[in-house]
Amino acid sequence: MLRLIKALLTAKNGFDVVDFKNANNFDYKNTELIFHKRDYSIYSNEIIDLLKINPEFISYNYNENTYYQITLILGEDYNKINSYELVSMFYEPF
Repeated sequence: MLRLIKALLTAKNGFDVVDFKNANNFDYKNTELIFHKRDYSIYSNEIIDLLKINPEFISYNYNENTYYQITLILGEDYNKINSYELVSMFYEPF
């Protein structure tokens, strides 16, 4: 699923995904979007609209010392978020 979201963000929308990996645990019930850099929060509405993430699970945890601008954590609800169908279109069959 991470590869599909990466394809959606990069190929179709021009965002640069520099890294993707498993979260530090698998206990996330909800998909979360975290903005770390103030200057990247200007893209928040665009990303929120694109991925259709519940605004309740979006946070602005500014830390200018971190490498990442934005963190997306897929929760157990990944297949229930409104963008799942859109992201699934980027699935490349074998």
